[in-house]
Amino acid sequence: MRYCIARFEREIPTVEGVTHLASLTTYQIYSVDESSWDDFTGRGQPWEEITELEATEGIRFYGEVREYRKAYSLDEGLEPDEDENGKTKVYFTDEIHTATVLLMKRVFKKMIQDVYDTRDNRDGEDALLEEVDGLTNIRDINKNREKYLGIEMPRAQLRELGLWDEEAGSRDGVCDYSLGF
Repeated sequence: MRYCIARFEREIPTVEGVTHLASLTTYQIYSVDESSWDDFTGRGQPWEEITELEATEGIRFYGEVREYRKAYSLDEGLEPDEDENGKTKVYFTDEIHTATVLLMKRVFKKMIQDVYDTRDNRDGEDALLEEVDGLTNIRDINKNREKYLGIEMPRAQLRELGLWDEEAGSRDGVCDYSLGF
């Protein structure tokens, strides 16, 4: 089994041996049987191979800044926590954190390249991609995704930064959803 990030413009083709695992903004994560790999990746769409850990655990912690994520115990075959109403706290490990950061950086860079693909020149692209390469944690990636792509940080991070209004149940202030480059 192999795994990849891919983006299809109009429709996702049905290919025997290919399973859609998750959607991350404009990119999707797939598991692909070895026998279907060439057929799936040879369709002309942007794609990049990723690790199994990125595809199976990185997608579950994508953007998460808490030290755990909550999982539905029955769906994932876990013992429910007593006080979590059928949910289980699944904690980050160093290995999962590394895989999540790598996956987030891959998607972030692909989205930047997509923007440059629509422009007449690629001025500043290399410096921006290098900046993304230098990010080492999910919090910094989330901040920079908001800064450059207009993708709002998750609620837990907004709370940490004092940018969440509990009474209103929304961000305190406005997120600039436009491109920052």
